[in-house]
Amino acid sequence: MSDPNEPRPAMPGPATPPEPPPAPPPSGATARRDALVRHFRSHGAYTRFALEQAARAAGYSDNDVAAAWTLIDMEDSGKAPAARSAAIARVVILVLYLATFVVFVAGSDMASKTSGVGVGILALTLLIAGGISLLIVGRPRVVSQNRVAAVAALLAIPFILLVIVAGLCVATTAPTFFPGPA
Repeated sequence: MSDPNEPRPAMPGPATPPEPPPAPPPSGATARRDALVRHFRSHGAYTRFALEQAARAAGYSDNDVAAAWTLIDMEDSGKAPAARSAAIARVVILVLYLATFVVFVAGSDMASKTSGVGVGILALTLLIAGGISLLIVGRPRVVSQNRVAAVAALLAIPFILLVIVAGLCVATTAPTFFPGPA
């Protein structure tokens, strides 16, 4: 019996009470999934088959049951949906991109060297790269349950994009950072 979905044969001895059915399904896919996850975890002594049958009898769909098991399996394997860390990553991206713009505009002589055109080009380039970075972080994926590792994984490509934009800015305008009085 290696299949976890296969029903277990009846064992001799005292009969175990039947698995209590879950509460009726709430509205909303996430609420239904979360209700099933709580129910499945609290009744872990029963087989998947028995839990699934009880959930279906209570009015849950096959999609609700599959979503609940997917989340349980992800959590048990040490992974989590990226949405938990994506909000932190979005804030970090916004701060890094804004700080880069401020350092290049306020902390260097780039505006005077490029007659102000460089500031506009830098702003547009950072806006495009920042938008791409936010899209990358926002796409659905699975990451580590360790929040620091998850945020670091989400920020890898956006950080590389930022370094490329900043490097190109330095290479093309050769600004002097924090110039002294002339």
